[in-house]
Amino acid sequence: MFLRTVSAAIVVLLVCACQPADEFQLEELFRLQYQETKINKGENIRIRFNAVLSDRRCPIEQNCLVPGTAELQLVFWKGARRESFVLQAGAGIQIHPVAGYTVVLHDLFPPYSLRNPPGKKDYVAVLQVLQGTDSCIDNTDCDTRDAFCRKAPGECAAVGQCAPRPEICPHVWDPVCGCDGRTYGNACVAASNGVNVDYKGECAPQYCWHNDQCGAEAYCFFRECALETGVCQPRPQVSDCPRLWEPVCGCDGETYANRCIAAARGASIDYPGECKNRSR
Repeated sequence: MFLRTVSAAIVVLLVCACQPADEFQLEELFRLQYQETKINKGENIRIRFNAVLSDRRCPIEQNCLVPGTAELQLVFWKGARRESFVLQAGAGIQIHPVAGYTVVLHDLFPPYSLRNPPGKKDYVAVLQVLQGTDSCIDNTDCDTRDAFCRKAPGECAAVGQCAPRPEICPHVWDPVCGCDGRTYGNACVAASNGVNVDYKGECAPQYCWHNDQCGAEAYCFFRECALETGVCQPRPQVSDCPRLWEPVCGCDGETYANRCIAAARGASIDYPGECKNRSR
């Protein structure tokens, strides 16, 4: 049930006329126009793009700090059972479990434009209906901490399935780069940490200029404070750092108890010892 690349699948949607226009197939991406209903006769299910409740997506004429979202109301029937729900377009892939299935919203067309705002009849949602309710976007969608959102290698942004984390892994060095940008000894070790594989081999350096480019779990490390380019490195948790007073002066001019604490705070090291003219 792993997804194919979304962009390629959308191209197929635009050129393929392999089934009646009012039907859809499980696992396959399909288009649903505003107030259109499509059916799957074999499963006795229907889905309707019922309404656009709001559209606050960033206009294509602007560069927004926040992309914004559009709210869509969908209606799903399994036999006589009916359920309506709301999904947000523009916030990445969205999922909703319903009646033993998972509805996936991939995209909404057209993009929002200030010059030519879309009318309601212009909207087209790109959807997918999956069998079962164990589909997920990330680990938070899985019920237990012993599970993770397993995805096919290289499909970091795709929909996955909740699966148990391995408890025992072989002691073999067959490095993989995880979807979190960290290198793991092998794919099993990555999975045991709840991480999917982006590609085989060690992660290539991710160059940076400031911490914001490295995500919440990493920071931009500079070998020397005067350098303009650093490399993203994992950011340790303060709770995992030793309680040792081996002070270092950070590139930000602040004194830190030790190198680990500095890294946890996202600071590179200028020199050992307390910062001059700074109190502890």
